[in-house]
Formats: sequence, structure tokens, C-alpha cells
Amino acid sequence: MTTRQINKVLKSNLKKEEKKDALIQIGLTEEDVTTLFELYEAENDVLYTIGVEIECYGADKARFTELCKESGVEMTEESYNHETKSYFKIVSDSSITGSDPIEVVSPVLCNSAGIDNLEKVCKALNDAGARVNRSTGLHAHFGLQNISFNTYKNVFVNYMYLEQAINKMVAPSRRAFNSYCKGFEGKTIEKLKECTDHEEIQNYFGNDRYYKVNPISYRRHNTVEFRQHQGTTNFVKIRSWLLFLTYLIKWSEKHILTDYVNEINDIPAGIMTKKEKQYFINRAAALA
Repeated sequence: MTTRQINKVLKSNLKKEEKKDALIQIGLTEEDVTTLFELYEAENDVLYTIGVEIECYGADKARFTELCKESGVEMTEESYNHETKSYFKIVSDSSITGSDPIEVVSPVLCNSAGIDNLEKVCKALNDAGARVNRSTGLHAHFGLQNISFNTYKNVFVNYMYLEQAINKMVAPSRRAFNSYCKGFEGKTIEKLKECTDHEEIQNYFGNDRYYKVNPISYRRHNTVEFRQHQGTTNFVKIRSWLLFLTYLIKWSEKHILTDYVNEINDIPAGIMTKKEKQYFINRAAALA
């Protein structure tokens, strides 16, 4: 069962009940299907626009660029910049240790074709010898076009309540005491709830972008950026993380947690299906 198979069913001309039956036949449980219909809008491939930044080192850049070209993906090397482009770009990153450190920045990904191109880029990186280490991270930006301020604030609140469970989903180097994705120690949910606009949230975090959820990206890019995931060029890991964040944002449109969640298995079903929980539980065991 793949995301492509699921999307194919959701976008088909089948009636809703027929879609449910088809999803169960390809391996989803009834609970998963119910959650899926709550989270996905069948007419859209991606609920929110997404941008991804992959930090890595050691890749043969000429080979990487050539492989991208062969797969039909435009890849351009540029000097360091924060401009959003219509194509994938390679920029330098001085925060990464290792030979030939780079950051691969995607354009805005707003449909399944964009996600397919991301998969091609990951394959090209791996074939070109890209590597990751403790100094690398994966950053995901979600566009705010369809996200209200209350949803935006709820994302921060829910992430804080989920922080201990999320910590188990990522590498130890991204859990605490990382200056590039700081945790929320010293910050209170009650104070955050009192914020009435984006600027107040940004001020509450001291105008510092280096948090697990970046409060400054709204001002710079009109996005909410998640910085916690460790560096990876593995498309399955990236896709799983992006799906989790998508569900978290969607759930935050109508829901807000009232207590801390410490275990992956206790994350609400609306944010993570049983199958996805098992994936991250297995990842947590591998990262322990």
C-alpha cells in the first residue's frame, strides 16, 4: 500500500462508501479510513502547500545535478539566499560539518507531481553519495494560505503538548539542547494561548527562529516551519514526517489538546492512524 494508491482511490469517481471499501481492500483499517476521510479532501492532492529543505554533505554535486536533470527535475546551484524559486536549488550551509555541505531547497510543492519530484531528488542525492550526520536537519514549511491564526496558534500549543512523544520520533540529537531546533523549556502554554496575533507569538519566543516550530517564518515566508527532524535523504522518512505534520495542522483547525502526551501510541487518532503510529514506534525503537 502506498500514498499514491490511497490518493488514486480518493480522487476516483467512486461513491464515498465504495472508496471506503476500496481503501480497506488495499490494507487500511476501518478506523484508518474514517480518519483519512476526516483529514483528506478528495479533490486535493496536498492539503497545504509545502516546502522542504534537506541538509546533507558529501554528494557529488555535478552527478547529483545530472541525475536530477535525467529524471526531469530542474536543479540549480545558487549562492546562499532565502528566495522561494519555482525549481529545486542547491545552496551552501555553513552550519553543516562534513565535506561539501549543502542544503537542497524545494520549490512550493502543492500537488502529487511536486511530491513525486521530491522523491526523485532524494533518489538522486543517494545515488550521488549524499550523507547526513548530527549537524544536518530536515526543515518543512507549510504555507499559511489556508491556515487561520487560531489554527496557527493551536499548532504551537498542540506541538508543545506533544513534544515528549514527538521527541521519540526523531534522533536523540534533535530532542533537546540543540541550538538549531530548541525545545520549549521555559515557555508556558497558558502564556502562548494569550497571544492574539502572529507578532505576539513571535515576540513571546524572543524573535528567535531556532525553535522546533519556528515562530519567525510567518514574517519571512508566510509559512509555519518545523525544524525538529534530523537530516535525512530517505524519501519514506520525509514523506512520513510531512504526513504527520499535515495531519497535525488539519487536526489543529478544530481541536486543541488539554494535557501532555508522552507516548506515540497516545497521540490522538485524528493526528496519526494506527499504521502511522506503528511506523513511528518502530522508528523510535531504531533510534533508541
